[in-house]
Amino acid sequence: MPRLRFEQNKYNLFREANEGYSKIALLLLSLRDSDEPEKVQQQLTCLIGYFDLDPDRIIDLILDGYVQNSSTTIYVELLRNFERSSLPSLVCQRLVRASAEVGSDKLVTYESVDYFLAEAIHKLPGH
Repeated sequence: MPRLRFEQNKYNLFREANEGYSKIALLLLSLRDSDEPEKVQQQLTCLIGYFDLDPDRIIDLILDGYVQNSSTTIYVELLRNFERSSLPSLVCQRLVRASAEVGSDKLVTYESVDYFLAEAIHKLPGH
């Protein structure tokens, strides 16, 4: 499957489709290792196009899904079809938010992001 590049003009977030992000979040939080990455990517592509969603926010939702369900490795596979130039910034924002958390949630976020980055670096093209 060729690598897709999603581009969108940025505009007021109040105009974005909340329904689209809800559907993406539901899809990502229900993923299992038995799901086929190609089918999930096709569903993501359709939702991004239909609702004109921001790909950077989708990458952030993929990270959210992974933190909530870090035993599932499909999230790393999904990143292959996105432009990842914003990934360092999104991970940094996630770690800043985690630093404000209290208790075990903070540790889970740090461990999840650490493992996610290790897997992403290992599996992404060019590494």
